[in-house]
Amino acid sequence: DAAAKLDSTDAISRGYASYIVMLTREYGAALERAQDAVAADSQEPTALFFRGLILYSIPANNPAYVPNAKTLANADFDKVLELAPNSEFASQIKEIRK
Repeated sequence: DAAAKLDSTDAISRGYASYIVMLTREYGAALERAQDAVAADSQEPTALFFRGLILYSIPANNPAYVPNAKTLANADFDKVLELAPNSEFASQIKEIRK
């Protein structure tokens, strides 16, 4: 969060911050941070990947669950594959989709 607060336009640090929050299972807060990351730069693969990962990971019984979460996650993943087809994120997306 400290890195994300230093520069509100830094979609990369905001994306990583959202992931760290997701690891604590605070999916609502993680998704909010991920939305902020994508709002900072909608073409940044890091921000898109982590928003997609969070959407993909929210359990259906969690209050933060979004009814079309998998569809939204896959849209983010598709955009990452378009923007950064040879990135580590692309490799991770292929693993997630197996």
